[in-house]
Amino acid sequence: MFPARRAIPLASSILAVLLAGCETQMDRLDSSTASVDTFLQITAAGAGPLDGSTRYDAKTIEGLMPGYTTGTVLIGLENNTTNATVLFRKIYGGQVQALQILPGTGGRIGQIHGVTHHVSGPAGERPGMTFAQVGVSPSSCRMGGNLWLGMAICTSRGAPNVLLTFSFKGEAATSTTLPTGAVLAAGELQRIIWTPPG
Repeated sequence: MFPARRAIPLASSILAVLLAGCETQMDRLDSSTASVDTFLQITAAGAGPLDGSTRYDAKTIEGLMPGYTTGTVLIGLENNTTNATVLFRKIYGGQVQALQILPGTGGRIGQIHGVTHHVSGPAGERPGMTFAQVGVSPSSCRMGGNLWLGMAICTSRGAPNVLLTFSFKGEAATSTTLPTGAVLAAGELQRIIWTPPG
């Protein structure tokens, strides 16, 4: 076991490494971003043709998502790390990591994470937007723990089975309480997380 005083810095360091991949994929959305190509929208039902009935295997997923290729990536969840199937989309001469997909029960998809600003949420949210831009209510949020220490986990205004995770800077990045004021407003949406409804 690590000493208690080392637990928070260690968790923050691990989180920074795990989030680095998705943070480099997206540009912060601000007034200079006049138009953003939208690959697909995550709704209460799923992400495009992907939903809770979709088999969790690369061949099936690629067959439903023409123009995308799959790979594997290690991601950090709140309480553990795990491998996910990642969907890449070619754009601007390169490729963007668009979705991270996790297995569920019965060999089906269990979660879909949108990790680029080219993916929108059920209420128009996009990774890279600020907490203020998203307009989510603080009452719908809780603070994460472990690998998501200092991150707000909020319910989308558009669907109860879609969560949004926000990161903060400064002292709020290791806080166990939701920040307020300008710090809260500046929180940055990192990912849109869909789970099957019901």
